[in-house]
Amino acid sequence: MRKLLVRHFINNWVYTFCHSWLDRESRPIKNLRNAVLMRLLITFFGFGLLAGCAASTSGTRVQLDSATGKAGITEQAPFFTQEIKVGRVSYRDFGGILQAQIELINKSSETVLVEVKGKWYDTEGFEISSPAELWREVILSGKETKTVQMVAPRKEAIRMEALVRSGELSR
Repeated sequence: MRKLLVRHFINNWVYTFCHSWLDRESRPIKNLRNAVLMRLLITFFGFGLLAGCAASTSGTRVQLDSATGKAGITEQAPFFTQEIKVGRVSYRDFGGILQAQIELINKSSETVLVEVKGKWYDTEGFEISSPAELWREVILSGKETKTVQMVAPRKEAIRMEALVRSGELSR
C-alpha cells in the first residue's frame, strides 16, 4: 500500500512538474521519447530522495571477546559517526562474570538520543538471552561523553556484541 501511495505521489508530481515546465518555457517537448526520459529521470530522482530520507537502524557495532582478549569497533555507519562516536571499549572479569564498558561521545553541540543493546554469547557461539537487555536509551547533551556499562547475564558468557544506534528525541 505504501509503495502504491509513493508511486502515485511521484507520478502526480512528475505530471505537474512537466506541465509547469512546458508552460514556463512556452515550447512543447519535441517528441514522446524526450517526455518519457524526462519522466523517468525525475522519478528516479524522487526515489533517490525518498531513500536518502528513510530512517535507518544501523549505527555502530562493537565486539569484545574475553577468550582472545580483543575489544573494539567492528562496523561504523558514516552518517552515524558525524554526531556520535564510540570511544574506548573495554571489559573485565568481575567475580567470574564479564562486564563491558563503552564510551559514547557526542560530537555535535545539540542533545542527541543514543540507543545501546548488548548481545552475549557462550563458548560455542550461542546467544545467551537476557530479558533485561533491551535497547537502552542514553541522552547525551552537546559535546558530552558518557560511559555505558553492561553485565553478562551468566558466567558462561565470554563474548559480547553491542549495537549502538541513534534514536529520536520526543519533543
